[in-house]
Amino acid sequence: MSPSPTGTRRRGFGVVRIAGRSMEPTLRSGDLVLVRWGAAVRPGQLAVFAHPVEGVLVVKRVGFPDPDDATRWWLERDNPGHGSDSWSFGSISREAILARALTRLPRRRTRE
Repeated sequence: MSPSPTGTRRRGFGVVRIAGRSMEPTLRSGDLVLVRWGAAVRPGQLAVFAHPVEGVLVVKRVGFPDPDDATRWWLERDNPGHGSDSWSFGSISREAILARALTRLPRRRTRE
């Protein structure tokens, strides 16, 4: 997601759907996550940003400020066997963080 033509970014609350296994066991493919667009993040929280190589929105855990540039975050996956993170694509600027994930929404129960 990119800034709007007026240069403003999305604000307020929204929902994103998880695809892939990189954040297991915290989040699973198909989970819906409530996010706060434009919110600041801290270490340990989950951040939403556009993948710098693939261009799709992704969710990763905020690790720590980049030791070489404190204006950038090091972001990591919870499942080291799947996906990518800052170990492969480098740190992400604070401005590139689009939202903070707040909580996983309950899955609907299906009737048998």
